[in-house]
Amino acid sequence: MKNDFDLAPVIKAGSGKFIARVAFFSLIFVVAAAVAGQGSMAVGLFRGIVLGVLDLIILFAGMKKSLPYADTPEKGVKIVRRHRYYSLIIIASVIVLMLRMKFPVFDVFLGLLLIHIFFIGNLLFVSYRLNNERNVKKGE
Repeated sequence: MKNDFDLAPVIKAGSGKFIARVAFFSLIFVVAAAVAGQGSMAVGLFRGIVLGVLDLIILFAGMKKSLPYADTPEKGVKIVRRHRYYSLIIIASVIVLMLRMKFPVFDVFLGLLLIHIFFIGNLLFVSYRLNNERNVKKGE
């Protein structure tokens, strides 16, 4: 397909910079909420961002473990699926723990949403950049 996208170069190069960029752009909203005088919202957003970064770390760890199985994608998919379940279990347990401790969780969900929005935006940016590099190598 013409629109295929391979994230393997980003994973092989190290996902730390990628995750840090996503977290930085999300933390801008925490600072904005704190400056606006919404301290409890800023704390909730920060908790959600921390939880979202943990989710991204688990996601990239699963993708990194599945890279050697590019020849047999069934094994790689099983590994990524297992890490998805790890991520869901961790997020659900932290949310349940926060509910039991009577912490507000709406802002946590907003922080998680922010992380994932910026993650998708960065994926689009990396995809565009890699497609352009591929087109330059082909001579288009």
